[in-house]
Amino acid sequence: MGFQDRDYAQDDSSYSFSSYGSRPQQPISIKIAIVTIAVYLIAWVIDQDNTDHTYRWLALTSEFWDKPWEVWRLLTYGFHHSPFWHPGGTLLHIAGNMFALIMFGRLVELKIGRREFLCFYLLTIVLCGLGWLVSQSFTGTDDLVTVVGASGGVVGIVILFCFLYPHEKVLLFFVIPMKAWVFGLILVGLDLFGALGHKVVGTTSRIAFEAHLIGAGFAAIYFKLSWRVEWIAELFTERRRRKIKIHKPKEDKLALQADKILE
Repeated sequence: MGFQDRDYAQDDSSYSFSSYGSRPQQPISIKIAIVTIAVYLIAWVIDQDNTDHTYRWLALTSEFWDKPWEVWRLLTYGFHHSPFWHPGGTLLHIAGNMFALIMFGRLVELKIGRREFLCFYLLTIVLCGLGWLVSQSFTGTDDLVTVVGASGGVVGIVILFCFLYPHEKVLLFFVIPMKAWVFGLILVGLDLFGALGHKVVGTTSRIAFEAHLIGAGFAAIYFKLSWRVEWIAELFTERRRRKIKIHKPKEDKLALQADKILE
């Protein structure tokens, strides 16, 4: 399969202070962006010989149902992006995703908390990956299709922002001011239009609109039902609650006998 055949997802208490109160912790959204960019740079170093090693191990493919044990792909595909070093590749994919993640994510994180934000973002990526796989199952094509990119998770963050801050001013194309809830409707509308097979201005046919819609849908359900998903983090931590035991010292028989004598 050639590079041009790949399907991209372009396609694809929050600020707590240290015990000394000197400086706030770095937002999780920025840390996620740093990790994503690091993965991108490592892929650049490894894949420059056109061997696509990172794609083979990190991308999510339509063959996933034949190899379900490669479950890590449901998460790692969200940290890989369209490589600019390949023909047809672009920096806009990762740049746009990380810009939106940081700009909208910081305020979302401030509202729902650091751990909750991380769990929501990662869970959204997994759900978008699963949804994309299901949609590919109904296309009826036998061609191998690959998806990478954080777009589904980022769209989930943006739509959640629109629910949390509906009247916040947003600049469409950095020029047109509008309220966040209007921006969210436009974003979902364009993704729905693209998912139905129509051409969306400024996009390519490789955009996984289905993943975007799943991310938006999950964000809406998450907000409307007031869900909390930070319990997911507890499944992967080694912290165990220790049961409090009351210490009962053994009675000293000699002391009891002495007390009787003294009486």
